[in-house]
Amino acid sequence: MPHDQEAAFRAAPVKTILVVEDDAAIAEFLSLAIAQETPYHSLVVADGFEALRVMQHIKPHLLLIDYRLPHMNGIELYDLLQKTPGYEVLPTIIFSASLEKLEDALKGRHLVGLRKPLELTDLLQTIEQVFAARAEVPDEPGRTTNYGH
Repeated sequence: MPHDQEAAFRAAPVKTILVVEDDAAIAEFLSLAIAQETPYHSLVVADGFEALRVMQHIKPHLLLIDYRLPHMNGIELYDLLQKTPGYEVLPTIIFSASLEKLEDALKGRHLVGLRKPLELTDLLQTIEQVFAARAEVPDEPGRTTNYGH
């Protein structure tokens, strides 16, 4: 990520959504949807290792993570972040074409799940629901929300 883009994200008063998606077409769809349909900024990375690197400099307000990623899957990335100070209560949405196979993992971790292919309306509503739920409750270890998507 260019240094000036990184500085803009750090200084921006609006919420930042980190999208972790290795499929360029889906990543572009998500980035455009967020830019055109929400007041939020998006930042797109292609895998979990890149997400971890970026998150050393930028703390997003929400993660949108594809389950199937190179090197580590979305749940593994989430689990790593849960062990990282400051990221224990970071709201996260996992998306997968095989969402039903992840049901137990999502519930056990209190993650929000969305089925691929992503429907724009569902995506936008879920983002707003997650942010609304976070606004109602201060950051507390163990705070969980699951919308059952």
